[in-house]
Amino acid sequence: MESYLKSQGDGLLMRESGPWVIEKLDYLKRYIDIFLTSMHSKPWRAINYTDLFSGPGKCYVPETKTVHLGSPLLALTTRHPFTRYFFVDLGDENINALQKRCSISPIHDRVQCFIGDSNLVVTDIEGSAVDGLGLIAYMRQGSYKEIPVVVVTADPSDETKSKLDQLGV
Repeated sequence: MESYLKSQGDGLLMRESGPWVIEKLDYLKRYIDIFLTSMHSKPWRAINYTDLFSGPGKCYVPETKTVHLGSPLLALTTRHPFTRYFFVDLGDENINALQKRCSISPIHDRVQCFIGDSNLVVTDIEGSAVDGLGLIAYMRQGSYKEIPVVVVTADPSDETKSKLDQLGV
Protein backbone atom coordinates (compact mmCIF):
# COMPACT_ATOMS: atom_id res chain seq x y z
CA MET A 1 0.00 0.00 0.00
CA GLU A 2 2.84 2.42 0.64
CA SER A 3 3.60 2.41 -3.10
CA TYR A 4 0.04 3.39 -4.11
CA LEU A 5 0.89 7.11 -4.41
CA LYS A 6 4.42 6.65 -5.80
CA SER A 7 5.71 6.23 -9.35
CA GLN A 8 6.34 2.52 -8.97
CA GLY A 9 4.48 -0.73 -9.45
CA ASP A 10 2.02 -1.62 -6.72
CA GLY A 11 0.30 -4.76 -8.02
CA LEU A 12 -2.81 -2.89 -9.16
CA LEU A 13 -4.03 -2.22 -12.68
CA MET A 14 -2.06 0.34 -14.68
CA ARG A 15 -2.82 1.99 -18.02
CA GLU A 16 -0.34 0.98 -20.71
CA SER A 17 0.85 4.14 -22.42
CA GLY A 18 3.33 5.27 -25.02
CA PRO A 19 6.51 7.17 -24.15
CA TRP A 20 4.79 10.46 -25.04
CA VAL A 21 2.84 10.24 -21.77
CA ILE A 22 5.97 11.04 -19.76
CA GLU A 23 6.20 14.53 -21.24
CA LYS A 24 2.45 15.14 -21.14
CA LEU A 25 2.20 14.18 -17.47
CA ASP A 26 5.19 16.38 -16.68
CA TYR A 27 3.43 19.34 -18.32
CA LEU A 28 0.22 18.58 -16.46
CA LYS A 29 2.04 18.37 -13.12
CA ARG A 30 3.72 21.72 -13.74
CA TYR A 31 0.44 23.24 -14.90
CA ILE A 32 -1.38 22.07 -11.76
CA ASP A 33 1.47 23.29 -9.53
CA ILE A 34 1.50 26.73 -11.17
CA PHE A 35 -2.28 27.00 -10.99
CA LEU A 36 -2.57 25.94 -7.36
CA THR A 37 0.41 27.95 -6.18
CA SER A 38 -1.15 31.09 -7.61
CA MET A 39 -4.75 30.31 -6.59
CA HIS A 40 -4.63 28.49 -3.22
CA SER A 41 -4.50 31.65 -1.12
CA LYS A 42 -7.17 33.51 -3.09
CA PRO A 43 -10.76 33.90 -1.77
CA TRP A 44 -12.18 30.94 -3.69
CA ARG A 45 -14.93 29.00 -1.98
CA ALA A 46 -13.56 25.88 -3.64
CA ILE A 47 -10.98 24.77 -6.19
CA ASN A 48 -12.02 21.41 -7.56
CA TYR A 49 -10.39 18.93 -9.89
CA THR A 50 -12.51 16.90 -12.30
CA ASP A 51 -10.93 14.20 -14.43
CA LEU A 52 -13.46 12.75 -16.87
CA PHE A 53 -11.13 9.99 -18.14
CA SER A 54 -9.21 9.18 -14.98
CA GLY A 55 -8.14 5.61 -15.67
CA PRO A 56 -6.57 3.57 -12.87
CA GLY A 57 -4.27 6.37 -11.70
CA LYS A 58 -0.95 5.03 -12.96
CA CYS A 59 0.60 4.60 -16.39
CA TYR A 60 3.10 1.95 -17.45
CA VAL A 61 5.37 2.70 -20.40
CA PRO A 62 6.64 -0.64 -21.80
CA GLU A 63 9.32 1.00 -23.99
CA THR A 64 11.04 2.51 -20.96
CA LYS A 65 9.75 0.00 -18.39
CA THR A 66 8.72 2.93 -16.17
CA VAL A 67 5.67 3.66 -14.05
CA HIS A 68 4.23 7.16 -13.77
CA LEU A 69 1.49 8.69 -11.66
CA GLY A 70 -1.46 9.42 -13.92
CA SER A 71 -3.40 12.67 -13.95
CA PRO A 72 -5.69 11.91 -10.97
CA LEU A 73 -2.82 10.98 -8.66
CA LEU A 74 -0.72 13.95 -9.81
CA ALA A 75 -3.64 16.17 -8.80
CA LEU A 76 -4.12 14.32 -5.50
CA THR A 77 -0.46 14.53 -4.48
CA THR A 78 0.21 18.16 -5.35
CA ARG A 79 1.73 20.47 -2.71
CA HIS A 80 -1.42 22.60 -2.43
CA PRO A 81 -4.41 20.23 -2.55
CA PHE A 82 -7.68 20.87 -4.33
CA THR A 83 -10.86 21.22 -2.28
CA ARG A 84 -12.54 18.22 -3.93
CA TYR A 85 -11.66 15.65 -6.57
CA PHE A 86 -14.11 14.10 -9.03
CA PHE A 87 -12.78 11.10 -10.97
CA VAL A 88 -14.76 9.48 -13.77
CA ASP A 89 -14.01 6.42 -15.88
CA LEU A 90 -16.05 4.03 -17.97
CA GLY A 91 -14.23 0.98 -16.60
CA ASP A 92 -15.09 -0.24 -13.12
CA GLU A 93 -11.69 -1.97 -12.92
CA ASN A 94 -10.00 1.40 -13.46
CA ILE A 95 -12.07 3.10 -10.77
CA ASN A 96 -11.52 0.19 -8.34
CA ALA A 97 -7.72 0.49 -8.72
CA LEU A 98 -7.89 4.28 -8.45
CA GLN A 99 -10.03 4.15 -5.30
CA LYS A 100 -7.55 1.78 -3.64
CA ARG A 101 -4.71 4.14 -4.49
CA CYS A 102 -6.60 7.19 -3.27
CA SER A 103 -7.64 5.47 -0.04
CA ILE A 104 -4.21 5.94 1.56
CA SER A 105 -4.06 9.66 0.88
CA PRO A 106 -4.52 11.85 3.96
CA ILE A 107 -7.18 13.74 1.96
CA HIS A 108 -9.01 10.67 0.60
CA ASP A 109 -12.28 12.01 2.00
CA ARG A 110 -12.20 14.73 -0.68
CA VAL A 111 -12.30 12.16 -3.49
CA GLN A 112 -15.46 11.06 -5.28
CA CYS A 113 -15.32 8.43 -8.02
CA PHE A 114 -17.90 7.70 -10.70
CA ILE A 115 -18.17 4.74 -13.06
CA GLY A 116 -19.79 5.48 -16.39
CA ASP A 117 -19.77 7.47 -19.60
CA SER A 118 -18.24 10.84 -18.81
CA ASN A 119 -20.83 12.58 -20.99
CA LEU A 120 -23.56 11.27 -18.71
CA VAL A 121 -21.77 11.19 -15.36
CA VAL A 122 -20.65 14.81 -15.56
CA THR A 123 -24.28 15.82 -15.03
CA ASP A 124 -24.30 13.85 -11.75
CA ILE A 125 -21.40 15.85 -10.37
CA GLU A 126 -22.60 18.77 -8.26
CA GLY A 127 -23.07 21.95 -10.25
CA SER A 128 -20.62 23.75 -8.00
CA ALA A 129 -17.93 21.33 -9.03
CA VAL A 130 -18.00 22.44 -12.64
CA ASP A 131 -19.47 25.93 -12.26
CA GLY A 132 -17.25 28.92 -11.81
CA LEU A 133 -13.84 29.95 -12.99
CA GLY A 134 -11.72 27.21 -14.35
CA LEU A 135 -8.87 25.85 -16.33
CA ILE A 136 -8.96 22.99 -18.76
CA ALA A 137 -5.89 20.86 -19.30
CA TYR A 138 -5.92 18.10 -21.87
CA MET A 139 -4.31 14.74 -21.22
CA ARG A 140 -4.87 11.14 -22.30
CA GLN A 141 -3.31 7.87 -23.29
CA GLY A 142 -3.29 6.99 -26.98
CA SER A 143 -2.12 9.10 -29.86
CA TYR A 144 -1.67 12.81 -29.24
CA LYS A 145 -4.89 13.49 -31.17
CA GLU A 146 -6.99 11.54 -28.64
CA ILE A 147 -7.44 14.23 -26.05
CA PRO A 148 -10.08 13.93 -23.35
CA VAL A 149 -10.50 16.55 -20.70
CA VAL A 150 -8.94 17.00 -17.30
CA VAL A 151 -10.86 19.93 -15.86
CA VAL A 152 -9.55 22.13 -13.07
CA THR A 153 -12.33 24.38 -11.80
CA ALA A 154 -12.37 27.14 -9.24
CA ASP A 155 -15.64 28.09 -7.60
CA PRO A 156 -15.30 31.76 -6.61
CA SER A 157 -16.79 33.37 -3.55
CA ASP A 158 -19.97 35.45 -3.94
CA GLU A 159 -17.92 38.64 -3.65
CA THR A 160 -15.59 37.56 -6.44
CA LYS A 161 -18.53 36.45 -8.61
CA SER A 162 -20.09 39.88 -8.13
CA LYS A 163 -16.87 41.63 -9.17
CA LEU A 164 -16.60 39.41 -12.23
CA ASP A 165 -20.21 40.13 -13.14
CA GLN A 166 -19.49 43.86 -12.90
CA LEU A 167 -16.54 43.43 -15.22
CA GLY A 168 -18.64 41.42 -17.66
CA VAL A 169 -16.48 38.34 -17.25
